[in-house]
Amino acid sequence: MSLDLNDKTLFPVASDLPDEASLDVNLKYVKKVANTYVPIRRWCLLVEIIKHTENTLRPTYQVKDIEGREFRVGFYVPTSQFVEIIQKCQPGYTMAIMFAGRNVSDDDTLLIPVRELKALEVLPCALEELVEVAKRMDQTTVCIHCGNVAKLKCSRCGSPFCNKECLQQNWKLAHKRQCVAVQKLQEWNTLTWDTYAYA
Repeated sequence: MSLDLNDKTLFPVASDLPDEASLDVNLKYVKKVANTYVPIRRWCLLVEIIKHTENTLRPTYQVKDIEGREFRVGFYVPTSQFVEIIQKCQPGYTMAIMFAGRNVSDDDTLLIPVRELKALEVLPCALEELVEVAKRMDQTTVCIHCGNVAKLKCSRCGSPFCNKECLQQNWKLAHKRQCVAVQKLQEWNTLTWDTYAYA
């Protein structure tokens, strides 16, 4: 069974994330250990990139979550990683930010800080498209291009196709983008989401 990307515990919207800046901490995600908060489960914020915003200090993006709420994601990482971020983060792509927290920026707007690149995945498809791909992952007997009986699978992600021609036609239309997303969804399906041992 595939993950439900509409599950607000696994994939919360920005307003439901733990607040990094105050004691308003959502304890369904973290617990206090010594003087810090550590994750007790996995969660992932999914957002679609709208545009790169002007910020001379760090890469910052205007994004929207699954409910259409717009806010910003800012990268608080070494400057040596800025080029990689800018190359990956394109308008229309989806950011998946594991263990995301929310904060308020200097101008009192919602900001999601990314402090480690290992917490970020950028998928080359829109958020709505990612949700649709996730919904159809359990359908393994029908060609995703034409709806006929599937006789072969994509060698990279296992998506079903009826023949090589359908695979090639769909590759140009959508599967080139979606193949990466399917592989990430398959990886997420292997993770334990309801518990997390913080090291």
